Amino acid sequence: MKISTAALQRLSMSALCTVLAFAPTGNLDGASYRYAENLRTCRNVIRLAQVTQIWLSASATNSANMNSDTENGVKTSQAGIDLIKKHEGLRLNAYSCPACRTTIGYGHTGNVSPNAVITKAQAEELLRKDLERFEFQITRALDAAEIEVSQNQFDALVSFAYNVGTSRLFNSSVWANLEKGDHATAADCMLKYVYAGGRRLKGLENRRAAERELFLKA
Repeated sequence: MKISTAALQRLSMSALCTVLAFAPTGNLDGASYRYAENLRTCRNVIRLAQVTQIWLSASATNSANMNSDTENGVKTSQAGIDLIKKHEGLRLNAYSCPACRTTIGYGHTGNVSPNAVITKAQAEELLRKDLERFEFQITRALDAAEIEVSQNQFDALVSFAYNVGTSRLFNSSVWANLEKGDHATAADCMLKYVYAGGRRLKGLENRRAAERELFLKA
């Protein structure tokens, strides 16, 4: 029997930690498996619980509440949007990205048919909706960890997470150094995430350098 993310969300914190730490990966659905694998890299149960709490607080709220919060929360500036657009590129026909995910528009990967074709306006709409989700999750996580960032730093984090995923962001050396208050090292750590499908990619090197530059910009 597969264990879904919905089932994980219904567990208490202690039970959740136990399941993710010891459950066979074959019993987890796709999303839960990826998240569990990230959590298994944590050094101890305390860190596991912290990362789990961030993920749950960011994902357990329903879409209506998310839309309400993002209307009043921090939004990605035009500089951040332009960075994302530049490095994602615009593709109006579905394609397989270096990570072997079916993608369309400005890097949109949710429920994309391999034969899908969209307009530029539809690509803009998909990007806007995707950004709302990332903005919401990152804002909630920053608040939970009591981390203060500038607009440029927020934009860089959104771009980074848009590419690698929020689960990976929250379990990254970037986030660990943000929690320590070491923003300079957090920015430098972005440069490590330049692999996709087991290959080091020049495009990701360029993107990480741009995100680091934006993060450190006054």
